[in-house]
Amino acid sequence: MMDTQFEKIHKHFSKASDRDECLGLKITVGEIQQVLSEQCRKKRTQGRILSSEEERLYQVYTSLKLTGREQGIFQQFVPQPLDNNLLSRQLAQLDHHGDAFTELLVKQDGSPCLHMGDVIDPVVITGGEHTRFTAGELIHRRVLHQSKEASVVSVDGANYILPPSSEFLLSNLEDFCDHLYLELDERSHDLIVLDPPWENKSVKRKKSYTMASEDMLLHLPIARLARPGCLVALWVTNNDRLEDHCLNTLFPAWGVTSVARWHWLKVTQTGDLISSMDEGHKKPYEILLLGRFSSAGYDAETERREVPEKKVLVSVPCSLHSKKPPLADVLRPYLPQNACCLELFARNLWPGWTSWGREALKHQNLIYYEEVT
Repeated sequence: MMDTQFEKIHKHFSKASDRDECLGLKITVGEIQQVLSEQCRKKRTQGRILSSEEERLYQVYTSLKLTGREQGIFQQFVPQPLDNNLLSRQLAQLDHHGDAFTELLVKQDGSPCLHMGDVIDPVVITGGEHTRFTAGELIHRRVLHQSKEASVVSVDGANYILPPSSEFLLSNLEDFCDHLYLELDERSHDLIVLDPPWENKSVKRKKSYTMASEDMLLHLPIARLARPGCLVALWVTNNDRLEDHCLNTLFPAWGVTSVARWHWLKVTQTGDLISSMDEGHKKPYEILLLGRFSSAGYDAETERREVPEKKVLVSVPCSLHSKKPPLADVLRPYLPQNACCLELFARNLWPGWTSWGREALKHQNLIYYEEVT
């Protein structure tokens, strides 16, 4: 549950003087719902009016939440305090361990270090032994992990876990667009997932990460990477202008036709929305745009099931900042068997997928994992 909601619950169920006694208190979902409903009722008089789409989305969420609770998917009791952001803040302090490649790819002023050399032979990792590399040995090269089991590699003293049969390419967007995509060009893809670091005023002010300009995204070589009929999945922030740009500029430039618009609803461990639907700038959902790459040789009748125009995904968001839910299982019914999948702007790897991005290994660092015996 988000901090703001935790504060509401905490103020309702405890006082500063008896905080220690309340830390072990178990609060029922019904009690939480009662408090939050009262807060929402008071706030709704001041909040914005929901759009018709949000009204329908909220109705779908209510139905899914009830079904989830009946099936025991959501927790019935939660410990106090309910601070879901604590882990996220702790992990954020570890981020520097996952950036072994940054100084080789980004200058001190934040601009990219371009690498205009010739295409280099791939790095092949067979797994088994504990393999060691320097960061310089891996950037701007296609890395193939050919083991059917997960492997651990060491890069400049940090350990990373590689999923079975995974591939990755560490480079800047500029390098990728200029020549490195040729390393992936030999295999056309049935699915391309993109979660670009969209331009944002807040991020631009804080300089918290490097953004990809809308003009730069126009030049992504989707047509060179996509097989006829390839499904393209694009994550978009809640911005009407940006969504319009994606549908009417980016997709046409890539040769992609829009086929669906899905929502990802973010909930707490008890199934409640992470924030009210009627809050101003902060919304408890994100948008996934889906399209098909069309070109000569594409026969729509040979494709798998038609992608539904509207679908709602519900999950508890990861504590890691801006990490999206995995789409492999969700999109599998709409892909050919043994589909070849690629993720652009990736920050982690998936079994059997190819991941490209400046931080493709970031969340594979073992500091983000717990060993299960």
